[in-house]
Amino acid sequence: MKKTFDIDYDDPKDLKKFIVILQKQRKELLRKLGYDEIYFNGSKNNVNKILPLFEQMLQTNLGYEEKNTTNNFYVYFHCNPLKNLNIKSDVKHLFLASKFSQMRYVPFYVGKGTKDRYLELNRNDSHRKIRSQILKFKKDIVPIKVIENLSESQALEYETKFMDILGLIMLSKNGMLVNLDEGKENNKRFIRYNDETGYIKKILKRNGYIPT
Repeated sequence: MKKTFDIDYDDPKDLKKFIVILQKQRKELLRKLGYDEIYFNGSKNNVNKILPLFEQMLQTNLGYEEKNTTNNFYVYFHCNPLKNLNIKSDVKHLFLASKFSQMRYVPFYVGKGTKDRYLELNRNDSHRKIRSQILKFKKDIVPIKVIENLSESQALEYETKFMDILGLIMLSKNGMLVNLDEGKENNKRFIRYNDETGYIKKILKRNGYIPT
């Protein structure tokens, strides 16, 4: 590496300047190599590697048995209007924003339903605590439908996959959702994700799930 300036290694100010220069050069080199730094569950990752895996997980057929073929179900999120999506430093937020243009706030609950189910704002204790905090600021939960015209089985699959991607707070400090249900067949569905690189398994572990 080319020397930027003469360094007095006994001078803390000189060392600080040199560290700043090295950090800047490191970032520039990583960008040239196609590495886009973004935080994912407390660690930095290449967003171009993680985002496709989220998409792959979302599109995976988990093989749930179809019982109701009427396509009147949908999947929805309850979002916290006090927390904007931070797409610059959280790959989960970036994924949600890129998939659903109507999403501006951080979701904390995912569900499936028909008719006006998504407008019912009373769920579990954790859900109620978050709503109580929101109401203190004279606002309320923002309910958003994200995928519509689904059969009941399809809706259940999407609900489950969002739990896998975003994680549950009760299982991990990295989780985003306050759902109490871990999704259908939580001990069997992991093998259905095509995971040649092993990154999906890492994602699930970070979210508190241990694939079998």
